[in-house]
Amino acid sequence: LKVKKENDDDAKNGIDQLRDVVIKVQHRGVAQLMIQDMENLRVILNLLAKTDPDLDFSPVIREYNEEVRKELDFRIEANNMEEVRNLLKKSKIRAIVPETVPDFVTERVLVMDFCEGFPARDTERLDKYNVDRELLLERVCAAWAVQMHVGGVFNADPHLGNILVSTAVPGDPSVPVLLDFGLTKRLNPKIKVAFARLMHASH
Repeated sequence: LKVKKENDDDAKNGIDQLRDVVIKVQHRGVAQLMIQDMENLRVILNLLAKTDPDLDFSPVIREYNEEVRKELDFRIEANNMEEVRNLLKKSKIRAIVPETVPDFVTERVLVMDFCEGFPARDTERLDKYNVDRELLLERVCAAWAVQMHVGGVFNADPHLGNILVSTAVPGDPSVPVLLDFGLTKRLNPKIKVAFARLMHASH
């Protein structure tokens, strides 16, 4: 899909640009289904804890329920993307977070730039595009380090399906594209320091 993209210079000259975008849509009924599933899980785990106190996962499920509910509001995800994108830019981290189209973001619809690339786990295309794997990994790690230890806001779902390798950066085939900021965790200053100490101790 293409939508209009205007910058100040083009607007003065009466020129409209088009930008390729993707649309993320939440199907009707998904929110209620997820909430019901989480409640069922809470009940089951509470029963399990009563049979064996060592199997009390209530703190985990309580936090999980709180965070997953935020995934159901795409306006929150759009704000997360913008915050992390600006954080990486300010920190001069070479990584891409798609830019959203604010006028087309609602609770159940998220429109963002289409980023050309391929999954980071595609080894054949890593070779085809001469990707520097070590550099790619360094950039991915740096992006998450800045999110967690500087901004205190990070993508909490960093599996390989949410990381692409960009094919749209001239002269640099090793730039990661970071996707899916629905599940994004925020750390208060005290926890951020504690987590930094944990990472330092494990180094």
